[in-house]
Amino acid sequence: MAAARGKSKREREKLKADRKKKKLRAKQIRDRDLVRQYTRKVGDVRPGLFEWKVESLRKDHYKGVKQRQDITGLVESVTWQEDGETSGLTGTLNMRKPETSSKITFGDGHQVILSVKWSGSWREIWRMRVWKPSETLPDGTAEFELADDLKMLAANMGDFEYKKDKKRNKPKGWKSHEILKDVAKKYRIPLGRVPKGKADMTISMKNKSVADLIKEVYKNEREETGRRYILRWQNGKLYVLPLRRQPYLYTLEKQIESATVTKERNPSKFLTVARVSASYPTGKGRRKKKTEFTLVDRKNLKRYGYIRKNLDIGEVKSRKEAVKKAKAEMARVFRKQTNPTFTVEHIGIPFIRRGDGVRVVIKEFGIDDKHRRDAGSYKQEKEFKQRLSTVFVASISHTISGGEYTMTPEFTVDDAVANYHDEYREFQDKKKREAKRKKRGKKSKK
Repeated sequence: MAAARGKSKREREKLKADRKKKKLRAKQIRDRDLVRQYTRKVGDVRPGLFEWKVESLRKDHYKGVKQRQDITGLVESVTWQEDGETSGLTGTLNMRKPETSSKITFGDGHQVILSVKWSGSWREIWRMRVWKPSETLPDGTAEFELADDLKMLAANMGDFEYKKDKKRNKPKGWKSHEILKDVAKKYRIPLGRVPKGKADMTISMKNKSVADLIKEVYKNEREETGRRYILRWQNGKLYVLPLRRQPYLYTLEKQIESATVTKERNPSKFLTVARVSASYPTGKGRRKKKTEFTLVDRKNLKRYGYIRKNLDIGEVKSRKEAVKKAKAEMARVFRKQTNPTFTVEHIGIPFIRRGDGVRVVIKEFGIDDKHRRDAGSYKQEKEFKQRLSTVFVASISHTISGGEYTMTPEFTVDDAVANYHDEYREFQDKKKREAKRKKRGKKSKK
C-alpha cells in the first residue's frame, strides 16, 4: 500500500489491476506446474508384472446372492477401450465354449469382471455386461460385445418431473444430488460417491432416458456453479467425480514398442486471414462506432495459403484494442488447431483412463525431461519437438491376448484440467461483477 501513496486515482487503479494480473498469473502457473500436481510418480512398468483374472458374475436365485465363476482358462482374448465418442467403457471378449459337462454358463446379460494382481493383492479394473453375443462354428468359439452399465442408463426410459414443491421441502427446487438419488431409487441404480449440488433447479422431461436426465442435471449444475463433473461406473456403482488430476503420474519410456505422430487442423476454424468486426464507444461513450478491418498472418499465409474467416471481437475500448485482441485470438486459434496428437503402443498399465496425465519420453521425437512443461511459461510451442513430456490421454485401448498385454493410448497436449481451472475462475469473476452491478442498482433505487 505504501507504493500507492501520493499517486493519482488512475495510477492507483493501474497498480491494483497489475497486482490482480500477477495473482491470476501465479494461479495459472500453479495449475500447469504438473510436476507438483501428483501425489506420487511411478516409473516405467516392466513386462510380465501383472497377473489377470476374468470372472463371470451371476445371481443365485435360490440363495439370493451373487456368485463369481472363474472363466480365465476359457478366455482367449479381452479388449477394452475408452474414448470421447461413447460414454463409459466398451470391449470384446473372445472365449472357447465350455464343455457340456461343465457347470459354467455364460451368455447375454451376464456380467464380466476383470481383475489384476498388483502389489500382492487383487484389484478390480472394470465390470461390464454382455450386450451382443455371437458364436462361430465349427471351432466352438464365441465373441461377446461388452459395455459397462452406463449403457443401461440410456436404455431406461421415463417421464421426469422435478419442480418446486413446498410439501416435499423443495421451495426453491431440487439439488443435483437429490435428483440423482431419487432417480437411482426408482430405477435401482447403485450409487457410489455423489457430491452435494449447490444449485437449485427444476426439470421436466417426457419420454427421455435416465442418461439424458443425468446429463441435463449436471449441465445445469455447471451453468449455475461453474463446476464440472464426470460420470464413471466403478466396482458395480455409478460415481459422480469432480474433474481433477489422478493421484499417480505414470511414465512411459522403455516399454514403448511403437509411436505415431499426427498433426490435424480443423478446417472450420483454422485461418490465416481474418475479417475482423468490433465496436467501441465514441464521444462521451453514449454512441458506439462499428469498425471492420482485415488482419493477415503473413508468416502462416506463406506456409498454409489464403484461408479467410470472419472474426467478431465484440465491444472494446478503442480500435487499437480491437487490433490487439484480434491478433491474440488468431494466435490462439492457430496454436489450438495445430496441436498434435500421437499414439504409442506400450507393454501396458491397466489403471490408465481417458483424461489422465501421463509422462511420455520419446527422445526420437524430442520429448524428454529437457523439454518438460515449464511452470514459468504459459505459451504453447509451435513445433512438436519443443513439446513437453507430460501429455494427456484422449482415448485408450487395452488388449490381452495369448498371455500378452499391450495398450494403445492416443495423447494430446491439451490440458483439460488446467483449462477447467481457467474457466472456473472466469465464471467466478463474472458472478462477482454481476453481484456488484445488482448492488449498485439497489443503491441507485434507494
